This record gives sequence, structure tokens and C-alpha cells, in this order.
Amino acid sequence: MSKTQLASAKHQNCPAYDYCRAVESHGMLLANGAGCYLSNRAGNWTIDSNTCVSSRDKDAARTKAGSDQPTQNAPGDSLDDALNAQRQELTQRLLRLAADIRNQFDREAQNTEAIQTLMEAFSALFAARLRLWQSMIDATRDGRTFTDIELSFYQQAISSAGKALAEQLAKSPQTSALAALCAHDHGLKQRFSLQFDAQMVDDINSIISNITNMRPTLIVGDKGIAKTQVAKFVMGLYGSEPIVVSVKGDMMSDELIGKIKHDRVLNTFVFQEGMLLTAMRKGLPILLDEINFGDQAIIARLQEILLRRAGDTVLVQESGEESLVIQPGFAVLATANEASERYRHREILDPAIRDRFNIVMRGYPDIGSNPIAEPAPRLLRLALSSAVDRWGRASRHIDLHILEDFVRLAHATQYLYSVPAKDVVLDVTDDQLTSSVIEEGQPLMSDCVTPRALSKLVADCARGNLPGVRLDAALIEKTVRSLDQAGSTHNSLMAQQLRLLLDIGTEVARPTLTEGGAAVTEFIDLDDEGLAPGQAVEEEDAAALAAASAGAGTSTAAASNAFQGLSRRAVKAILADQLS
Repeated sequence: MSKTQLASAKHQNCPAYDYCRAVESHGMLLANGAGCYLSNRAGNWTIDSNTCVSSRDKDAARTKAGSDQPTQNAPGDSLDDALNAQRQELTQRLLRLAADIRNQFDREAQNTEAIQTLMEAFSALFAARLRLWQSMIDATRDGRTFTDIELSFYQQAISSAGKALAEQLAKSPQTSALAALCAHDHGLKQRFSLQFDAQMVDDINSIISNITNMRPTLIVGDKGIAKTQVAKFVMGLYGSEPIVVSVKGDMMSDELIGKIKHDRVLNTFVFQEGMLLTAMRKGLPILLDEINFGDQAIIARLQEILLRRAGDTVLVQESGEESLVIQPGFAVLATANEASERYRHREILDPAIRDRFNIVMRGYPDIGSNPIAEPAPRLLRLALSSAVDRWGRASRHIDLHILEDFVRLAHATQYLYSVPAKDVVLDVTDDQLTSSVIEEGQPLMSDCVTPRALSKLVADCARGNLPGVRLDAALIEKTVRSLDQAGSTHNSLMAQQLRLLLDIGTEVARPTLTEGGAAVTEFIDLDDEGLAPGQAVEEEDAAALAAASAGAGTSTAAASNAFQGLSRRAVKAILADQLS
């Protein structure tokens, strides 16, 4: 009964849902007729002992009722009793924290409603873009031209949604606007595993335009920037399972085209088509992931096919000159890391092959900005979307000062990993000092903290339910050390220098217990342009926080104040990037 009740949509939308699920898993079940572990009395959520009962007590009562013999204590009963007492204590702490979260959520109801309104405006803009992308793909699958009237109609809808969003943002506090944006991003990441910032939207527009015009697309860029994921997103608009070929050095042409195979049932030889022919026959896109990782002699087999369009007939040599008509919707997408010292075993694509693709270049977020003097709004936005819950409330397990510093460090490592190093040569001639800049071929670092790694690490820390995973100086140091191969310290030494250059300290504030058992954490504003001075934040039950099974937002501050640990310039830059 309890599992059915807790699995309902009503309870899943409760901010304390994870904690109640943890209580249930520890054997505390809802009593008959109860719909929640908590009860609301005069607007205040409290623990009601009458609404739940231990499954152990139920089992014991059932066993006693079915037996007339007196029970005797078994040797392990004392241990069981100790474990049961511990479980009871844990469930009580979980329920106390669940009640605190519900009360805090109710106190923030008005602000949460305002954030919800902003989230709807963000969602309306994304929905308008999604309708455009879906309509273009549908037109391609139908084998017709996507008309200029259709494009104008959908672009007008996007523009109207953008204006409505801008109006909402203009009359909302920046912290509420940022909370709504991060909650919106959080939901889309859960759904699509992508961050739909301005650059991502432009790249998707380019890829879908190439498909609509029946042109192959090559997505090129560094590791960890969602090249494969954005291709899969576009392919998902077809409504079928994406066809993905992971290109590798020993890949044979039969994986792409097909091969003659003996059929034991028919006792004859038949042609088994490869994934490329399947995509052509069904009118589906195919993704060649890491295309320059494979044998270029095999890739050269694509030269003619890349020039074909829907309706063209292709002769399949491998099947004995069998003809195949390409169906509408067929498209070739490919991803690649540029061949360099950083990406070994990658081949330089033959110009004849590369020329047949329309190239979409994806770079690291904010790579054009100075990592020392400028904020990294796109990268910070990505990190924040992993640090909030569905209501846009920052996790209490994330210190936003440390998060922003970590983003700055990740941005700097990405810059030194992807931008060629420069050196200055000084020359003295006739007592005149002259200098010239020499651009070296290789960047200063051979690895970096990628956006994908940053997002995953922040998400793990935000949950607060993994032992030893905490966003602090120790975790940053561990991440930095992981950039080196065994036997090398080059990248970690470079990262240490970056920390000194960026003024990222190694000491972090930790919660301390007061005499009353409350946890007080001092968040000191290190930025002169901060949104608010440092403030002490109290949490009523520190032990329950450590024992909780999952993080469910924050009960430490109102949502309108949740982002006061970020510099004002960073907040403005994130919102400006959204509207660009």
C-alpha cells in the first residue's frame, strides 16, 4: 500500500519524496489509511507517529498471533535489536528532515510560484524551437521541401516566446531568474543530456539544416563537449532508435555496407546488409562516431555515397551489383577529434572525404574569453544546472563560492588544453629592444577538466549521498591530479599554478556544531561585487544531513537567496548568454 502511495505523481513531486522513500526502505510503513508519513497541523508539517508502523513490529505481531508457544530469544536477537534501534533512529532523523524541507518549501511557496512562472517562459521558448526542428525533420522524412513560409511561421513563434521571456526576466530579481533558468536546464539535462545554450541552439540549427538540404554533417571538436550527444538528439527527432557506428581501427567495410553470409537454414549464401545500407533503405540518419579513428581505406568507401540524395539509386558491389533506392530522411552524421598529439591514433581525413561534409565546429564553452579576467557564463551555467533540483534550489551540499572557483579552474585548463601556447622572443639590436610572439604548435596542457567531467562531478556532489564525495579543496585537488598519466605531474603542476594565478585558495569553510546541535556554516563573500555580504546559515539537524539518503534541494535559505554566493557579474553574464 505504502509503495503504491509513495510512487504516485503527487508524492513524487514532493520535495521530501526521496527521504520518505528512504524511510520506507528501512522498514517504516504507512499505517492503514495514511497517505503521508507527515501530518499538517495548523500549516506546520510534523511527524505523526500514528501514520506509520515498523514492518518488523507487524511481522512480530503476525508471528505471535499464529503461535501459542512462548517465544524465546535467539542468540542473534540482541544484535537484531541493536540494528532495529539504529534503524528507528535513522528513520526518525529522516522524517524530521523531511518535515523541515516541507515547511521550508511552503514558506518559499510565493517565490517558488514566481520561479515556476519563469520556468514556463523558458520552456515555452524551448518548445517553440523544438517545434521548428521537428517540423524540418518531418518535412525531410516526407520527401518534401521545408518552405520559407513554414520557416517564417516558426521563427515568429520563437521570437514571440523570446520577447515574452525577456519581459518576465525584466521584472524578476536576478537570483529568481537564474534559479528558473537552472531548473529549466536541469529538466532538459534529465531528458536529453544536453545544455541548450545559445551555441548549442546554433549547432542544432546547422545540423538540421544540413539534413533538410540532404548534406552530410561532420561535427568536429575536443573531447567532452557533447558532439555525440547532440547528434543523437537530432537523430531522436526521427522517432526511432538511432543507428550509431563506433568507428574503430579494425573496422571492416561489411559493418557499413554488408557481406555475403551462409544461411544454414536455407543452405545458401545470402547478403547481410550493413548499418549504412539499412539507414539508406529505411530513410534514417546514421552516425559515424569518431570517423577519423578508423581505417581511411574503409572510410573512402563513403566517397560516392556522401554525394547521393534521396531518390538516387546506389549499386551495392558487395551484394553483386544489387541496386538500392535511397529513401527520404537518410542522412550521414559523423563526429571527429582533430588529429593531433592530444588525440592519438586519429587519422587526418582525406580532403576528398572532408570536402563532402558540412563542418560544424564545437569548442569548449567560453573558450574565446580570458580565463583570468572574464567570467565563464556558459560553463558556470552548465555546472549550476547540475547543482540544483527541479525547483531551481541550489543543493545545500554545494558551496557556491567553491563551485564558481572550480568552474574558473576548469575554464582555464580547457583554455590551456585547446589553445596553442605562445612564447615571446626578445632581441636587442643597436640598443633597441624588440619582441616577437612565436605561436607554438602544442598547448601547454595535455588534458583538462572537460564540461562533461565538471557536470558529472558537480551532480555527484549535489546529491550529498555518496561517501567521500564533497565539493571542497580535497576533491578539486584529486580532480587536478587525475589529469596526469602515471609517472607524470606536468598537468597537475600547471593546474596548481593556475590556482595561484586565479587566487583559488585551498582552505574551505566547514559546518560546525553549536551547543544546541545545530550546524552553522559561514559563507564568506570573497567578491567585492557579490550580491550579498557573508551570512551564517543554520540547519536544524546536522546528523540527519549526514545520514540522509539523497539531497532534495535546500532547506537552509529561501530560493530567492540561493544564488547569493555567485558574483553579480557572473549572474548577469549567464542571463545575457541565454537571451543572445
